[in-house]
Amino acid sequence: MPIQDQTQTQTPPDRTLASALLCLREARDQSQEDLAHDADVTSKTLGDIERAQTDPRWTTVKKITEGLGISFRELGEALDEHLGA
Repeated sequence: MPIQDQTQTQTPPDRTLASALLCLREARDQSQEDLAHDADVTSKTLGDIERAQTDPRWTTVKKITEGLGISFRELGEALDEHLGA
């Protein structure tokens, strides 16, 4: 039986989520450091997400929405706006 190539193609991080989170944070006049603290994530993690250098786990997105004081519905609406929907 032939050996299959185990190499996986990685999908680049989602720029829509990155820009939506950045806009939501800036609309609340919240610094990256303050949101990172409120969301219980590191500033590096938040910065990487906002620059679309990494895709966050679901639990991290949940922490960030809580830190922003928004619902998932509001996050979804912001994503729709950034997608042009």
